[in-house]
Amino acid sequence: MSQQRFVLFDLGGVVINWHMEWMKEEVSRLYGIPLQSVREAFSKHLSMLDTGSVNEHTFWRLVGKSTNNVKLQNVSNSLWTDIFQRQAKPDQDVLDIVKDLKKQNTNLGILSNIEYGTHQILEGWGILDDFDYKFLSYMIGYSKPDPLVYQHVLQNLQIPKERLLFIDDRQENVDASIKAGIDAILFDSGKKLKEQLVEKDVI
Repeated sequence: MSQQRFVLFDLGGVVINWHMEWMKEEVSRLYGIPLQSVREAFSKHLSMLDTGSVNEHTFWRLVGKSTNNVKLQNVSNSLWTDIFQRQAKPDQDVLDIVKDLKKQNTNLGILSNIEYGTHQILEGWGILDDFDYKFLSYMIGYSKPDPLVYQHVLQNLQIPKERLLFIDDRQENVDASIKAGIDAILFDSGKKLKEQLVEKDVI
């Protein structure tokens, strides 16, 4: 094996079988809002939640205003947590890869756009226990694909960028990583990821 790599994983869509579109679809169904309107509202406001600029309550109020839905503006429960816990599941194939990497003493980290509630759920599930570093958007104040996210990672790890490998399910985040000088893999499935890691001499 060549020089040991430092592998960073995205959470939703990689470590966790979860896609933001599911949240939008559920909100559309629960509140009778056209899906396209929900998508547009998320596009406008989600980055504020991801970067910790607003809390969940304020986020739903903003989405409710954008979609002219009074009920959503006044939601009092943690709608995000409720939907996530019902629909999200760990990707066992990816977790097996994480375990294999851990056994060979590979440094592991998380780089994810995530808000507080989801983070707490995943900590409770024990999903994050094998990761040495956690770069979470709501804590660092930036979200992918902002170049400042990747700069933050490099500044905090203080290792040659050539040693880093990032795995994400969104092309724009992979492209931004590569532009920052960090090698990246576009995630498709656990099986394919293992093949890609073998090709890169990581496993």
